[in-house]
Amino acid sequence: MDLEGEAGPELPPSFKRDLNMRNSSTPRFLVVAVAMLGWVSACGDDGSSSPPATTEDRAFIFFNRILQAPGRTNFVSVLPDLDASEVDISRAQLELGGFSRVREFEGDLLVFFGESGEIARYTVEADSSLTEQARFSMQSEGVTSFVNSIVFLSPTRAYYIHADQAQVVVWNPSEMTLTGTFPLDLRIEGFPGVILGPPSLLGDRVLVPVAWLDAAEVEPRPVVGVAQISATQNELISVVVDSRCGFSLSGFVDDGRYYVVGDWRAGVYRIYSPDPLPPACLLEFDPDTGTFSDSFLDLEAVTNAPALSGVFGLGNGTFAARIYDSPIDVSQIPDDFPNPTEYFGLELWRWGTIDIETGETRLVTDLPLSSLSFAPIVIDGQLYIGVAQESLGNSTLFRIDGSSATATVRAAGEILNVLRIR
Repeated sequence: MDLEGEAGPELPPSFKRDLNMRNSSTPRFLVVAVAMLGWVSACGDDGSSSPPATTEDRAFIFFNRILQAPGRTNFVSVLPDLDASEVDISRAQLELGGFSRVREFEGDLLVFFGESGEIARYTVEADSSLTEQARFSMQSEGVTSFVNSIVFLSPTRAYYIHADQAQVVVWNPSEMTLTGTFPLDLRIEGFPGVILGPPSLLGDRVLVPVAWLDAAEVEPRPVVGVAQISATQNELISVVVDSRCGFSLSGFVDDGRYYVVGDWRAGVYRIYSPDPLPPACLLEFDPDTGTFSDSFLDLEAVTNAPALSGVFGLGNGTFAARIYDSPIDVSQIPDDFPNPTEYFGLELWRWGTIDIETGETRLVTDLPLSSLSFAPIVIDGQLYIGVAQESLGNSTLFRIDGSSATATVRAAGEILNVLRIR
């Protein structure tokens, strides 16, 4: 199951149905160029903070992948800035296979190797070279690849939440050692497939969006799910579900509150389901009571769009999302529509913001339509948004300044992450 680049799990080619799309009219949004400067939030894919801004000796990690049969190749490049440039993958510092990840930790680079289950810590030198400081493996715990279920709790405690092995792997990022594991079996009868969204830390709890699929990985369990895991004790606290919408892979913290979105896998399941399903929605979850509140935001109604995805909290009472903004009717998409290679490569989506309380939706009109890839990131208070085009063949990183979007770094393939190291 592929959670990389926020695109989510890979859907089986067998999920093919000759059904008509509901709500197929062209979306009509409140089209406003958004004043985005000053948005500050933790990076949705990174889960770590950037070092203080300086004007000297800067270093950024640029992480992109190219999909080529039968697999993928990931590239780690060190850049001196994020000004207009083209990333030359032939000069990348590292080339990785499989489902790999990168994170910043205490000014160093952590690389999660997706073919060996190893994690390595590197110092980024002044000449942009990488010096390995330490390395250890999670392979003994059944980890051979990494999804976006990494969360740092303290300098000496971090989790890798491993749904496939029904466990949480506890490790020490300072000492680069394994600490232990504890069980996390989220499977239920009839829906053994478990997919997790990126975790969020709120107080002494780790909150994780949970989605379930049937054994054939075709039918979703029609609920939004949240797993509460203790950040200090090796234990699962609870799993809570709500049936007002479904298939939740996005959650975020705003003003001490936790919100989760059920978007039906970017609309795939709802649009092609033979049975009526409720629209995508935003729900608030209270970890103190272990319940969902009565608040409810119908995201189809407020965006007037058939689908959205890639939700990312901005920390100011709003969240960003990719919103369906194309005149293309889903019936025009090839019959293998459920295969993400087709659907997620199409340029159907435009980034916008949604107000948590009112639902007011604003599109970033300076940005071109994109395919389903890459969540926004914030570095030193500056918002960046990646746009993937040409069936994930090329991507551009845009800097958002006030109401304008400026193209900065371009790269082959799909942008997965950008980190400020120093």
